[in-house]
Amino acid sequence: QTSPLTVMVDTSDVVITLVAVDSVGCEQREEVVISTEQLDTGLEPRVEVCAEDPTPINPIGNPSYTYTWSPTDGLDLTNPSNPIATLSSSQIFQVPVSDPVSGCELETQVEVVVLENIFITSRTNDTIVCTADPLTLRATTNIPSILQWFDDAEMTNLIGTGDSIVVNPADGT
Repeated sequence: QTSPLTVMVDTSDVVITLVAVDSVGCEQREEVVISTEQLDTGLEPRVEVCAEDPTPINPIGNPSYTYTWSPTDGLDLTNPSNPIATLSSSQIFQVPVSDPVSGCELETQVEVVVLENIFITSRTNDTIVCTADPLTLRATTNIPSILQWFDDAEMTNLIGTGDSIVVNPADGT
């Protein structure tokens, strides 16, 4: 007699019952409980980073799991569940993950996409004004961006957003 194939597609338990019947009809039953565990690795299939900007690429990784990254170039694996990527070009990493407690294993891949660097391509030049008239400052970038304007070196006082802003030197803004 052939064995049935049981496919488990979720994390619920499956109970398989074994029945042994002898020649006079006496029987004995035993149950086998099969539990499935889904490894929640935290890994996303695609992560976007800025070029040469150290970036954690699995912030919700499970530190109790074992993550093995390949290749390792461009990765700081001090914390393998959430390595820091510093890349100049996009890279696909193979990542086997195992749970030492359950013995479950999973192999997946993560594509780390390095985005085009942003550059301010034009801006209003440094300006000297002789009157307190409002002045329009303008800037553009090489890629679609959010431009923010601040009037302090610590960048705590946001005075506007967008590709242009009108400032009034008489008011200090």
